[in-house]
Amino acid sequence: MKRQRIIGALLVIISILLVLMASRGTTIEERDATAVLFILPLGLYMIFTKTYCLHTTEQERVRAKHNPPETYDCRCVIIPHFPSDGKQPSSEL
Repeated sequence: MKRQRIIGALLVIISILLVLMASRGTTIEERDATAVLFILPLGLYMIFTKTYCLHTTEQERVRAKHNPPETYDCRCVIIPHFPSDGKQPSSEL
């Protein structure tokens, strides 16, 4: 969680630097600060959320420790395939 907050703070600092650089530009292209619209909200979210956003092996180890493999949530969807002739598929695999 500490690593996530540090990365979020770095994103906010990068946003501030981008705004400062864009404010000193002389042409329209140099004054473009579109990246701030994406980087600043992400940085703020990473700082203030209680949800862990980063995917690391550490997170997987913590999850495995608290949830044994038989209690994992399965979020897969099985969509049956039906042939184009309208017949039901056979149960043979």
